[in-house]
Amino acid sequence: FERKRNDRARPNATFGVGASETSGVAQNAQTAATTWASPADAAAWFINTKYSQLGGNGGFLGAAQTGINVCPDGVGYYRHFAGGSIYYHPHTGAHEVHGDIRAKWAGMGWERSPLGYPVTDERDGAHPSARFSRFQGGAIYWHPNSGSREVHGAIYRRYQQLGGDAGFLGCPLTDETATPDQAGRFNHFEGGSIYWKPSLSAHEVHGLIRQRWADSGWERNA
Repeated sequence: FERKRNDRARPNATFGVGASETSGVAQNAQTAATTWASPADAAAWFINTKYSQLGGNGGFLGAAQTGINVCPDGVGYYRHFAGGSIYYHPHTGAHEVHGDIRAKWAGMGWERSPLGYPVTDERDGAHPSARFSRFQGGAIYWHPNSGSREVHGAIYRRYQQLGGDAGFLGCPLTDETATPDQAGRFNHFEGGSIYWKPSLSAHEVHGLIRQRWADSGWERNA
């Protein structure tokens, strides 16, 4: 699934509630699911509705490649298309994933990864040329200069507190990575880094302080 940069105008609307991402969507999905005879019937309705909202066979997802299948956890459902996938979970609703972001998510283990299920469709980022999809446990950002990079857990929460890609850190340049001593985790961003350790939580470092710290060996300095 190669990204086509001219497949614009992908709506953010979900179940007719605009750009709402989590609580409202989840409530709508859970309420609507109770009207169906089975979870599979609810999943089929939500997946097919999302597919229609995105243009159906004539949209960027294209023709269906599979039926609607239950996920390995026995709770969620998915359908693959020529140009991407739609995943449904009763707590998150139905959302599309495609292109490089989908490839990154698949490489991490789909919904069994630390990211879990998608909670938004792919969207424009605040950073110029950036795209992103949010998931239960984090997000995947795409930028032409850095490709697709994931941020999750405590580092992702700190990143959002600092403004995400609209803040001074900009887009991620790495996935979350273990520190050489295996005691912590980090992501590098365009404008700095966030480091996490269980005893210290997640903290950012940037600018000249970060440069001096890097020159001294990062967390391995004396």
